[in-house]
Amino acid sequence: MASDFDELLEKVVDSTMAIFAGSGVRPVTVRLICRLSLDLPLTPAAINDFGVTTDDHYRALRAVLDAVEPGGLRQLGEDLDRAMGNGPALTKLVQTYAPEYKALCFETSWDDLHR
Repeated sequence: MASDFDELLEKVVDSTMAIFAGSGVRPVTVRLICRLSLDLPLTPAAINDFGVTTDDHYRALRAVLDAVEPGGLRQLGEDLDRAMGNGPALTKLVQTYAPEYKALCFETSWDDLHR
């Protein structure tokens, strides 16, 4: 049985999914954005796929989200979705949007597939 909080979170996810309609952004990326926006813990899938192994990795992705200009969430979602599972691409994305975390490196369990 889902809690009231879980139901509310699903409504937030559903409304955020509408922003990405037709873009091909995957649900795990939308859930990442929602959880970062609400400062909630990430799902195990998001932790794995986005290389969030420390609190600094979480803060860096949160800073990326905070750096987005009004109306730029769709583009950021597409950028995050393309970088999912690719540590070097995530590192570059963070360096672009949140340069205060430029020294932080992201690694995912999928990185060996990109080499």
